[in-house]
Amino acid sequence: MGLGMVGVFLAAIASVFFPPRILDGRWQLAVATTLVDNGVIPLVGLAFFHFAVVLDPASPRLRSLRLLATRLAIPAFLGFLLLIPLQLRATGSILGTARVERARQQEQTGARFDAMRQAIAAATRPEELRSRLLALKGPSLGPADLGEPLPQLKRRLLLSLNQAETVVMQQLEGSGSRPQDGLVRLNGRVILSALALALAFAAGARRAGSEVSLLAELAGRRGRRGGIFPFLPAGRRSRPVDGSYFQQIGGDDGPPPPAS
Repeated sequence: MGLGMVGVFLAAIASVFFPPRILDGRWQLAVATTLVDNGVIPLVGLAFFHFAVVLDPASPRLRSLRLLATRLAIPAFLGFLLLIPLQLRATGSILGTARVERARQQEQTGARFDAMRQAIAAATRPEELRSRLLALKGPSLGPADLGEPLPQLKRRLLLSLNQAETVVMQQLEGSGSRPQDGLVRLNGRVILSALALALAFAAGARRAGSEVSLLAELAGRRGRRGGIFPFLPAGRRSRPVDGSYFQQIGGDDGPPPPAS
């Protein structure tokens, strides 16, 4: 069952890796999201190996498979930790590209409206004004517009132009903020999920020669230095981690202790 869960996980994530686009922020984001969304699958497989040894502690094959799974959980722990800076980099790259593109669009839009203002100011006759605006793909002037006095027509066109520019700039700004909000929320979800998965794999991982999980080992080291758990009393933070509990529920992967 545990091996089957690993196979399901590999099948679920295989498609997102090909073709690889290492420097593409969106590809990096897709990889991180896919790994996090499917990360619970191998975690369940790891739990199956532990429970299998609890149910049949005398089976050498199950103990060997659990030993392999606990070793492989260490790179899984490191991998999910590395997803956090990868996610931050990918998000920053995407947001930076979006800001540059939005600034380019705003600059082009502002230049187009400025060109129409210049055309309105330079025109000396209504017919000339119409031809200048048509060349810039601006508003078209009908017979009623051409019948207006030129100063009045210019003022009306400039007022309409300013209003249109304000609306377009607001639309450009709004179109960029909505995807950014969604990306920030996705970024937070992936980072928190990656951290939770990393801790979960650390709880099921075990280094060679160690009798406790990697998480317990790390917590014990930090506790002796003054605490990853500052809410515990100092005496409890400084105590070494006791591995007897893990030995009781799962058995030791090494040879049994000599009889007294």
